[in-house]
Amino acid sequence: PERGADLRLDLEISFRDAVFGAEKTVDIRHLEACEPCGGGGAKKGTSATTCGTCKGQGQVQQVHRTPFGQFAQNTICQRCRGEGQVIETPCPTCKGLGKRNAEKQLKVKIPPGVDTGARLRVSSEGDAGTRNGPPGDLYIVLHVAPDKRFDRRDTELFVTVPISFGQAALGADLEVETLDTPQALRVPAGTQTGTSFTLRGLGVPHLVSPQRRGDLHVEVVVQVPTQLTDEEQALLERLEEIRTGKSDRKHHGGLLDNIKKALGG
Repeated sequence: PERGADLRLDLEISFRDAVFGAEKTVDIRHLEACEPCGGGGAKKGTSATTCGTCKGQGQVQQVHRTPFGQFAQNTICQRCRGEGQVIETPCPTCKGLGKRNAEKQLKVKIPPGVDTGARLRVSSEGDAGTRNGPPGDLYIVLHVAPDKRFDRRDTELFVTVPISFGQAALGADLEVETLDTPQALRVPAGTQTGTSFTLRGLGVPHLVSPQRRGDLHVEVVVQVPTQLTDEEQALLERLEEIRTGKSDRKHHGGLLDNIKKALGG
């Protein structure tokens, strides 16, 4: 008996299913043992018989005469193809192969924390073996679809949140979207673009210990306005005067130009 071949199936799953786990139904096509003949290959009610050519050995000896003497060589029996037995009446279902193509559905549990390239082994769902040998295994290779919001690095998640110029300068209370429920985040006054805040335990579960999770890192990006109204120009001009202590009106034009240039206007 020989063990059947292992099979591979590529399966794409969503970002959320990779993080929290899921149960999926997959369709597979493999070789199963033929039921009518029980995997033996002979028609029901009959059985394989010992090969009369090799006497069940699976090989025959050939003797060659040469000027240097006789040489004996063992070769595979052509009648039984090395199996030692022959099927006189093959099974009409599998044509004597002992196995046939079959399609089936399987339910597969995806553990939380998997990533692209992870392999799930489903025992005994590969091809059937030869001469009633054990079947092979099915290996499911996972491919995780990317997420538009979150970037994943191992068990850590990263997200970018835009804030306004006023929120960065004055501070603000934000509601940050996570894979669980929205979380409150306090942005202190004077926050600079690129500042990162960490929300503990809102990342990806560890594959070995799903009860442990990585962190969610929130990076804020200050959105600088590119077009200013007259009121906004006047307010920024006044702010700059207060910050620099310059109140002479002759400097207002230059200050406004500098502000507009810094804001990308």
